[in-house]
Amino acid sequence: MAFSLVYFIYPVVVGQYVPGAEITELPGQIVAWAGLGWFLLESISMATNDRRRALHDYIAGTVVVRV
Repeated sequence: MAFSLVYFIYPVVVGQYVPGAEITELPGQIVAWAGLGWFLLESISMATNDRRRALHDYIAGTVVVRV
């Protein structure tokens, strides 16, 4: 996430921003596909276990508790 923030802010700061170029260039495509991949992994992991834990819950060692 930090990489994508830097990638999208840097061209604006240095004055080289071209609308639409952030997605058509290779780094932008990598960021976009990585984001989509993370979303799919989160959704699949949450939908396939009985405790509704997403991937970030496994990484952090947390559990969803409903009150």
